[in-house]
Amino acid sequence: GCDSPVSTCETQRRPLTALVTERGKGWLTAVGVSTGTFSPLATGLSQPAGVSLNRAESLAYVTEEGSGEWSSVSLSTGAVTRVAQGLSAPRGSAQLNAAETLAYVAEAGSGELSSVQLANGTVATVASGLSTPIDVTLDSQERTAYVTESGRGALVAITLATGAKRDIATGLNGPRFVHLDAKEQKAIVTEGSGGAGALVDLYTGQI
Repeated sequence: GCDSPVSTCETQRRPLTALVTERGKGWLTAVGVSTGTFSPLATGLSQPAGVSLNRAESLAYVTEEGSGEWSSVSLSTGAVTRVAQGLSAPRGSAQLNAAETLAYVAEAGSGELSSVQLANGTVATVASGLSTPIDVTLDSQERTAYVTESGRGALVAITLATGAKRDIATGLNGPRFVHLDAKEQKAIVTEGSGGAGALVDLYTGQI
């Protein structure tokens, strides 16, 4: 089995493969969905946390909480490339924009939402003053980021152009990962270490 798994994402190409970050071992592991076989893709990562894929599914991007780095892993070779460093305890998955020129990362340690330029690794603050932000997702128009704040049990919307924040919902139990439904009317939020799910209405905030 996996050692302290944190995050997972699934490829769409066959054979279907789930990519799992193993915090305890410092691995990114491929798990065959139909076979259940485990195969380490990359080792030597520092407390790997969130994982996401590029559109071509040739690279996995991994946040490393221990070193404050954001790295890419080649799915064909397992080669690890450091894309950005100096992040403060990133614990969730980075969200790529559609052009795959920018990524957005929540920094739990500093309470910031930051952008990272893929071309040169430049990190810039988008919003600050967040309470242990964990994960981020974008709307399809790439105007708004939705961020989970574990520290105060909230889901917030952040306008990317200005950094303005507004609460969508509070009263969540240690919110971690967040995804939007297909119509972008609701957010699916995992809560706590058990991974229980909450459905949040983005218009009313109702849970």
